[in-house]
Amino acid sequence: MKQSVVTVFENTTEQEILELNKDLPTDLHLIEYEENNQFFLDAVRAYKKSDVFDIYYDRLNEKAKNNEITSFSILSIRNGYGSILPRTWEVS
Repeated sequence: MKQSVVTVFENTTEQEILELNKDLPTDLHLIEYEENNQFFLDAVRAYKKSDVFDIYYDRLNEKAKNNEITSFSILSIRNGYGSILPRTWEVS
């Protein structure tokens, strides 16, 4: 069963995440992807990178099937951000 993936920031920058690093949970992942040659970077909370990949792949594939986009690619999923234990982090 897939663990939940919670979006913290959509279409953000790595610089913004680094500036907020001390206020973010340690289970934060950055996923870089493209839709129709337009690049995006989202910050999401998840237990495993594979959960992030599965959710984004399914979401982008569904958009392609519905002809909302003509191409997509997941470019990278990075972790190692955040300073706060996930169980104690609260949205501010």
